[in-house]
Amino acid sequence: SITLVEPSDGYYIYITSSLADPSDDSTHFVWVNDQSSNNDADSSLLWIGFVDPDFEDVLDFVYVDVTNENTGTGQRRFGIRNDYLAEIMDNVGYPDSLIIIWDVIRYDDPNSGNWAWSSVAQDYYNYVYTGSDSSFSYPENVHLSENGYFANYLVNTSVQENPYHSIDFSVDVGHLTGGDSTFWDDQELHITIGDCYEGIGDNWYYLDNYYEETAEVGFYSDCEAGTDLEYQFRIVPGDGWSNGGSEPNVSMVVDRGVDTTIYHQVDIQPLPEHYVGITESGGIPGDTVSVSVYADLGEDFDMNAFQVTIAGLGGGDISAVGVDTVGTIMSSDWIWSYFISDSGNVVITAGAGAEAVTAMGSLFNVQFVIDESSSGGLFPVFITDVMFNEDEEIQFETDPGGIMVLGIGDVSMNGSVSAFDASLILQHLVGLDTLDTDQEAIGDVTDDNSLSALDAAIILDYVVGLVGDLPHTPGSSDSDAMFAIEGGTTEPGLTFEVPIKLTDGSNVRSFELEFDYDTEALSVDRVVWDTEVLSGLQIVDNQQEGVVKVSAAGMGSLPSGSLTLGYIKFSMNEFFNGYETNVTISRARANESDAIFDASVGVYTNSMLVISDWGDGGIPMEFALKQNYPNPFNPSTLIRYQLPEETNVTVSIYDLMGRKVRTLVYGERQLAGYRQVMWNATNDLGQSVSAGMYIYMIQAGEFRQTKKMVLLK
Repeated sequence: SITLVEPSDGYYIYITSSLADPSDDSTHFVWVNDQSSNNDADSSLLWIGFVDPDFEDVLDFVYVDVTNENTGTGQRRFGIRNDYLAEIMDNVGYPDSLIIIWDVIRYDDPNSGNWAWSSVAQDYYNYVYTGSDSSFSYPENVHLSENGYFANYLVNTSVQENPYHSIDFSVDVGHLTGGDSTFWDDQELHITIGDCYEGIGDNWYYLDNYYEETAEVGFYSDCEAGTDLEYQFRIVPGDGWSNGGSEPNVSMVVDRGVDTTIYHQVDIQPLPEHYVGITESGGIPGDTVSVSVYADLGEDFDMNAFQVTIAGLGGGDISAVGVDTVGTIMSSDWIWSYFISDSGNVVITAGAGAEAVTAMGSLFNVQFVIDESSSGGLFPVFITDVMFNEDEEIQFETDPGGIMVLGIGDVSMNGSVSAFDASLILQHLVGLDTLDTDQEAIGDVTDDNSLSALDAAIILDYVVGLVGDLPHTPGSSDSDAMFAIEGGTTEPGLTFEVPIKLTDGSNVRSFELEFDYDTEALSVDRVVWDTEVLSGLQIVDNQQEGVVKVSAAGMGSLPSGSLTLGYIKFSMNEFFNGYETNVTISRARANESDAIFDASVGVYTNSMLVISDWGDGGIPMEFALKQNYPNPFNPSTLIRYQLPEETNVTVSIYDLMGRKVRTLVYGERQLAGYRQVMWNATNDLGQSVSAGMYIYMIQAGEFRQTKKMVLLK
């Protein structure tokens, strides 16, 4: 038999350990084993359950194989690290104190290992609640302690105050279950939480308890008081439920930082068996668009006739102009007719046929013209009357549709014009976003048949009330502006700045720029803007492969005169061995006019191949072989040399035994100048060479020189 000894039942266990400052101390569990087993299948485990302070629920449990400790008779013990206990306490929401229950279980595995420890541990968890041996899969093979389990208070003195509070949800689900708890046999209710740790939709959690009229779930939180707590429920699977089984809206309460119960009625409804609806469509002023009237009365309903009236067509903004049956369920032997009122806001359509059709799909399509003067918005279309065959008793739901007219400036197509629409234009211009043809058309608020950063500026004016109506033609959008960049010299591996200058600028409210560069020679580190000079402008840049695109717009104009708007920070690639490379302004626009490219090409020369501080090239006065850089090196280095005249050049690598390792340049005819060649520590076969000292030699005409270098590994 097994007898539990300590910690004694009901005693307090004090630990001093935190996640930030873990302790090596352990809490030891002691028991006496009076029976020695000769059965190889005999196993033992120490089971520890973590219970809330009210002794109502086992929050979690752990188990440890103590078979070796339980071999033989006499007193046995096993230690659990206190930092591990502290971590579990924190995980279950009681970092300062809770109750543990523990026991030692000896069992014979009747299946030679198939009955795993986890199964025994789970069975014991069930046993704690039931107290019945039937909780075990093989009760005749399980031996519990004679005096267990023991319950002890576990207190972590390192935690001054429990930072957690409970958030419990009591959910009204009676309209879903109909008072029948078997509803949950095939359905589950999930919840997603948005708080100080996660957002809505990041994770979905099962509810804890399901009943006839309610469902429950609880969480522990240490978010600060005043935090917005968002939540949303869904049914899984969602087939046959509104909105695919999800609530249409996210609910929100303020977390008060104390234990709270939230009562909520789930906003999910079963889909009706029969319904008739109208689709939605959209367009810009002047477009002709179409919506469909559809029905779903089930596969068993045979339809021989219908009559549908739709109305509420948005006054003069949209007008019905026609009806057709293209792509509908009506067969070729059906006849149909329609009537459109003079105002274009009532359409009556009827159809009939000798051969019945299944009423599942589109019945007919209605075309509307959007008035050229429409200012935009959503114009609903309703079903006001409907009859199928002569069955006036059939019950169905109706779903309204509508026409979304995209107003001038509403680039986001959400029914209103805001500063975000201006941002979308700027992002489109630099390639961070892509607008479709309709979006480009309604974004052209200056009505010049092009989309520019000035359109974004006018939208901002409209949002703050400086412009009364859209489209708007600025009084004068002409701008005197010239953009310029400068050249210079730099060294491979170093960074340099290319200033972006606006010269002789006046009345500049917006601008667009594109810069091209050679990716073999340069890479962009970042783009930096002068926020004081560009005060009041919203600026967006996008760094693509070989191109930097910029767009800017604001509510005011840039100061007149010459300005430095910012700079692009480039790096010359470490192994670039060309004489020069270019940074080019390939496109420039100020307001909606093409700007002048003043000094549109910045030439940057390789200082390793020139002698002038101005980067304009030159010829060395004498032959020379320079010290490699870096040295020592791993895995590659640059060997630099200078040629005062055109000649044949050979550069070779030797080991200290005089054996040739690699030929980097062989008899190549080279012009006068400053040169460099890279060695990557490989031989002529492409194999890596060993670390050590090597000799490199240049033969240039009659000139010969050697130097030493060291390879490290």
